[in-house]
Amino acid sequence: MGLVTGLTALFTARAVLGGAAAGLSAGEQARGVLGCGIYLMLIALFAAGLTALFRSGVATLSTLIPFILVVSFVIGDAAGSAARLLPDQAGQVVLHQTSDGPPGPWSGLAVTALWAPPHSPRVPGGCAPGTPDRRRPADGQPIVSGGRFTGGMDIARHIALVDELCHRPFPAEHGPSDGVTGAPGHFTAVLESSHGLRTGDPGERAATVDQYEKIRDALFERLAPRWGETLPWNLQTVLLRTEREEIPEPWAGLSARARVAYVWEVRGTGRWVAVAVADRDETDEVQLLAVIARNAPP
Repeated sequence: MGLVTGLTALFTARAVLGGAAAGLSAGEQARGVLGCGIYLMLIALFAAGLTALFRSGVATLSTLIPFILVVSFVIGDAAGSAARLLPDQAGQVVLHQTSDGPPGPWSGLAVTALWAPPHSPRVPGGCAPGTPDRRRPADGQPIVSGGRFTGGMDIARHIALVDELCHRPFPAEHGPSDGVTGAPGHFTAVLESSHGLRTGDPGERAATVDQYEKIRDALFERLAPRWGETLPWNLQTVLLRTEREEIPEPWAGLSARARVAYVWEVRGTGRWVAVAVADRDETDEVQLLAVIARNAPP
């Protein structure tokens, strides 16, 4: 995508600037396009590293956007040449026709690369593919979650319930049964729930959310080998769509309660499974939910 962006910018600039762009040599044009691809790749790796560190998209954006768009300009005059060693400033030199000092075009990319070390793909809560995850226990063994222990048998029990709901007939009417809320076409099971957090301490609530997210990730690690790798589904987009279109249940209700979900189509059953942490309503308890539905996510 960086190469496509560089080529698009080059051809657009030449078309708009006309003769003013004639001063660029073929080598400078090639350097700019190639450098653009490498630079944007390194910035993406920098963002990926922050995401792996913070485990939060909001925290990553809250750090990355001010860092790239504000910090460099604010400290530029005070720090002088030192500001040119920031990741965004150093890499951008390769896009300029000339440079008035170190770092140069390629050494600037090297500086940016130091800020964005090689980043191995990870699954949520796990290690790089092919790397043993010592935090991932066998069924029946305890895992550490949010400073507390959650038994591996609890994970196995959650999965057993999800498997059972994938084959249980949907009820004809809405209502609870055995801790599971059923309705025509879908089930919602509360796998874990907090107690006393409706008006509790915000710090305790944040710790509980973190714990439940780790349990959710542990469920992902168990279910992904069976049903396939899946990317997190941003439920915020579904919540926004409910304002202008009718989103069917259980997806509309799930988007009102949770922010992110892992979703699979369970082959051979005609059903969809979603696992999410319901923490959107700060006046309600934090819950780990499993949703089983007949209709596909919107």
